[in-house]
Amino acid sequence: MHLLRRAAFCSALIALAANAQTAPAPLVLDLERIDLDPSALGSLLVSTGRTLPAGEFRLGLAPVYERRPLVAVLDGQDASVIVRNRLSTQLFGAFGITPAIELGLQVPLISYQGGESTDALGLTRPSSAGLGTPRVSGRIHLLDEGRQLVDLAGELSVGVPIGSKSALGGDGNFSVMPRVSAGRQFGDFRASTQLSVLLRQVDAVGAERFGSHFGIDGSIAYGIERFRPELIVRAFVPFTQLPTGYEVLAAGRYQLTERLEAFALAGPGFGHLIGVPSFRAMAGIAFGEIAPPLAPSRCRAGLAHLPEQCPDLDDDGDGIPNREDRCPLVKGLAQYAGCPVPDRDHDGVPDPEDRCPDEPGPKERQGCPVHDRDGDGVEDEVDRCPDQAGPAENHGCPIADRDNDGVPDDVDNCPDEPGPADNHGCPVKQKQLVVITPEQLVIIKDKVHFAIGTATIEQTSHALLEQVAKIVNAHPNIPVVRIEGHTDDRGGAKYNLKLSQDRANAVRDFLISKGVARDRLEAKGYGLTRPLDTNTTKEGRAKNRRVEFNIVRSGQKPEASQRTSTTGRGVAHREDKP
Repeated sequence: MHLLRRAAFCSALIALAANAQTAPAPLVLDLERIDLDPSALGSLLVSTGRTLPAGEFRLGLAPVYERRPLVAVLDGQDASVIVRNRLSTQLFGAFGITPAIELGLQVPLISYQGGESTDALGLTRPSSAGLGTPRVSGRIHLLDEGRQLVDLAGELSVGVPIGSKSALGGDGNFSVMPRVSAGRQFGDFRASTQLSVLLRQVDAVGAERFGSHFGIDGSIAYGIERFRPELIVRAFVPFTQLPTGYEVLAAGRYQLTERLEAFALAGPGFGHLIGVPSFRAMAGIAFGEIAPPLAPSRCRAGLAHLPEQCPDLDDDGDGIPNREDRCPLVKGLAQYAGCPVPDRDHDGVPDPEDRCPDEPGPKERQGCPVHDRDGDGVEDEVDRCPDQAGPAENHGCPIADRDNDGVPDDVDNCPDEPGPADNHGCPVKQKQLVVITPEQLVIIKDKVHFAIGTATIEQTSHALLEQVAKIVNAHPNIPVVRIEGHTDDRGGAKYNLKLSQDRANAVRDFLISKGVARDRLEAKGYGLTRPLDTNTTKEGRAKNRRVEFNIVRSGQKPEASQRTSTTGRGVAHREDKP
C-alpha cells in the first residue's frame, strides 16, 4: 500500500493493519506545500529576484482550498482518502529593511480538513484544524536588471517547529530552505524563476521515507495597468524514492487602490506526491506595496500610470527613480529617500534641526515652544515645580520655610531650627559666621586660618568650617560647592599655585570629615591670579589671601561661578608669609 497524493507509504502499511496493534500509530508530517512570495514583486508564488524598497511592506491573507492532498493507494487503487478536503488560511507579510534586504513571514492556519477513516490502516486520524509550520525568511538583492541583465536574489527560509502534529501541520523539527531567484522583463511580460532546497527531518511511515526535496518554480506574468494575469509551474523532486510532484496554476491580480489588491489562483496537481493536491485554489487580499509594475512599453512620460507601476521612471524629476523614491510625486533629497526635508509641525524648522518636531516653536529655540505653566520665568522642562511659581535658583519651586521662622529655607542657615533673620534663621545662641547667597557661602565674621606657609588648618577655624559643613548638609538644593584657594603675589607664581591648591584640598577634606558628600565638593587653587585688591599694601595683600566657597549650579561651567568681594575673608593671619 502507498500513501500518495498523493503520497507514498509503502505496503508496510498493510503490515501495520495486519499486526492488529491495540493503539493506532500517529501520522506525523508537514503536509503543506503552498509557499507564497510575501512581497510578490513578480509572482504570487515565485520570487523575481527583487526586494521591497526600504521601509515598505506588504501584508495579506489568503484562504487556500486543496482537494485530495493525502491518499493511501493499494495496487494502483485508492485504498483510503486520508485527507479529501483541506481548507487553510495563509497569513503573510514582508518588510524592506534596506533597498537590498527584505524580511518575510508566512503563517498557515488549518481551519478544516476531513477524509475517510484511517482505522484499517492502523493510523490515527488527523485532527480537523490546527496551526501549520510558520516560515521566517530573509532575502538579499544581489544583481539588478538595469545593470546586470537580470534581477537576482538569495534567500533563506526557516520553518519554526510549532505546527500541530495531529493536524499534519508539522513534525516538531526545524526545517531550512535556501533559495535563489531571478527575473527579467521581456517587453510586456515578466519572467521569474527560483531554485530551492527544502531540508527537513526524514519521517518514516511503513517502508517509505518522507523528507527533503528540490524545488523548481517558474512564472510568466503580463503587465496591464491594474490587472496582472500570470501562469505558474511548480515542481518538487524528493530526495527519497517518492515520485516527483507538479502543479500548474493560473493566477490573476487586480489593484483595487494604490495600496490594496485582490488576487486568486487555481490549477491541478500531478505526480502522486504527498502534499500535492489534485486541485488547488486560493484567493486573497494584500495591503502595502502591491502595485504590479507595468511593462516598459507602457512606462513613458505622458502615459497614465502610478509611480509604483513604473519603478524605473522619475516622475517628480528629483533624480531618484520611483523604485527608490518614497515621495515619487514630490521633489525631494536622496538622504530622505526622495522626500522633502520633513517639518511635521510646520514651524519652518526642519525636523532634523527641530528639538520638538511635533510642536511648533521659533527657530531661535530650535523649534521648541516656550512652556511655562506657572509663569515664573523658569521653563517647564527644567522647572521642578511647573505648576507652582518659584525662583530659578530654586529650580522653579517656591521657597519653603520648614521651621516657620520667617526666613526662607534657601537663605536659612538652620532651616529646621527657628531663629531671627539677623542671625540668618538660627537660634541666637548659635552665632552665625556665614551668609548664603545664590552664588556663594560668604564668610562675614571670621577667616580660615592656616599655619604659616602650610595647608594645615588652625584650630581656631574649625568652628567656622563646621558651620559651613552644617549649612551645606542642611541644603541639598546646593548641588556643588567649589572651594577656591587664593594668595597674594609674594613667593612666586608656582609656589603660590601649589599652596593655594593644597589649602583648598585641606578645606575640602575637613568638610568631608564633617559629613559633606565628596561629590558635592570641588577644590581649586588659583594662586596669585585672581586678586581682589592691590598687592602693594599690607591690607590689600591680606584681602587677596582668602578661601571662597562658590556655588556651582547645574549646567554651569567650572570656571564661571559668580564671585563677590567681601572684606574680612582670608586664608592667613600673618603678613610675613603667604
